Amino acid sequence: RLAIRYYYLHILKLMTDKEIITWEIQKTNDDYLHEIDASKLKQSFTKITRLYDYIWYGDFAIDESGFLRAQANFTAMQKELVDE
Repeated sequence: RLAIRYYYLHILKLMTDKEIITWEIQKTNDDYLHEIDASKLKQSFTKITRLYDYIWYGDFAIDESGFLRAQANFTAMQKELVDE
């Protein structure tokens, strides 16, 4: 679960560095979603946000195969941001 949280925070950092979002402590994930203009990035961010919310806030255990599937989504979005 903690690794997924770090992946999510890393994506927020990348989007902040690329000036796609403006990070502020009081903002919600939904606030960040509304700041994203590119539809492909918005779609990817929606997907990883759902995963993050389910895993982190849902307090569900995640096994290795579940982690690897989630990790693939975070890695794909990270690649999108780096290639942008």
